[in-house]
Amino acid sequence: MLCDVVSTRAPRVPADEAKRRIVEATGTLLATRPLRELTVEDVMDEAGLKRTVFYRHFTGLPDVVLFLLDDIRASLTEAGDPTQPGFLRAVMTRVVELASRNGPVLRAAYDAAATDATVERRLQQMTDWSVDATAALFEAGIAAGRTPPLDASAVSRALTLMNFSMLVDAFGRGSISDPDRVLEALITVWERVIVEEP
Repeated sequence: MLCDVVSTRAPRVPADEAKRRIVEATGTLLATRPLRELTVEDVMDEAGLKRTVFYRHFTGLPDVVLFLLDDIRASLTEAGDPTQPGFLRAVMTRVVELASRNGPVLRAAYDAAATDATVERRLQQMTDWSVDATAALFEAGIAAGRTPPLDASAVSRALTLMNFSMLVDAFGRGSISDPDRVLEALITVWERVIVEEP
């Protein structure tokens, strides 16, 4: 007598959905634990997927952090032209919004950069991109007479690094900070440099 065999295999998850679930699971876990305490097994349990699926999309957990960093940077490019009025508030609002949602990812990138050269390079590229964009803001202000003469690149680097530290402190440890308060603190510091007092 022949009998039908019922398959107990779970349906295959489409590649795009699997990648999305891995990324979301990593972000969720980073909100409660540092990257160094996570394993691929933890992420895949959270994502509800088998461990082997992870390696179809990523080489390791730092690779997921790189993917998330690229996503953050792509979102920042939507802020507009740094030489236009209102750019500072627009970009800082966007930065704080992204950090409030992705703070643990920023912290993970900072932590991973200490031991992973690729993450370190990508974080440096993101920092350099931010420095270049804000240096253009300073240079436009100097040319228009709104900003006192200064070394635009060095001051931009100092303020960019201050931003990163403030955002990781405010949002990267799973703590809840008031995004509006963080935004106004950062804007206050930047405007003191950019706009010359009468």
